[in-house]
Amino acid sequence: MEKAETIGKAVLNDDGSYMIKLDTKRRVQVRTFKNMTLIDIREFFKTKDNEYRPTKKGISLTLDAWKQLKDSIADIDSCIKELK
Repeated sequence: MEKAETIGKAVLNDDGSYMIKLDTKRRVQVRTFKNMTLIDIREFFKTKDNEYRPTKKGISLTLDAWKQLKDSIADIDSCIKELK
């Protein structure tokens, strides 16, 4: 089965991963590494060749950690509201 070029806002990269831009510096990448699916939330920088490369600033989540984060969104939103 061939991978879709885009899924919603996600764009297929040459390496087979999917990328979603959050802002000018931050992106979410869904990729596989050693047969594990990972969700990277990372800062990127622009090279002289106008290519974007990842920095060390970021985090890689396993599918279990991603599920935990998704399940916590309502609680996080409540905490944000409480702090405003």
